[in-house]
Amino acid sequence: MAAAAGEGAEFDPQDMGSPEWEVLDAEGRYLGVVTLPDRFTPLNVRGDDLYGIWRDELDVQYVMRVRVHRAGG
Repeated sequence: MAAAAGEGAEFDPQDMGSPEWEVLDAEGRYLGVVTLPDRFTPLNVRGDDLYGIWRDELDVQYVMRVRVHRAGG
């Protein structure tokens, strides 16, 4: 289905949201911003690791872990 805003553009619900995420610790302190890879859909957080699905240019899906590096740590 073509999107109204751009000719030839298609809506993909997996591409919703921003690649930049604000990160807070367990107490709610702001830690900074993490930029996620293109075509990455976050699904779960465990400690400093963000787990999700990354899709290549052929839409083949892979499980991926993204590590959140804390400043000064």
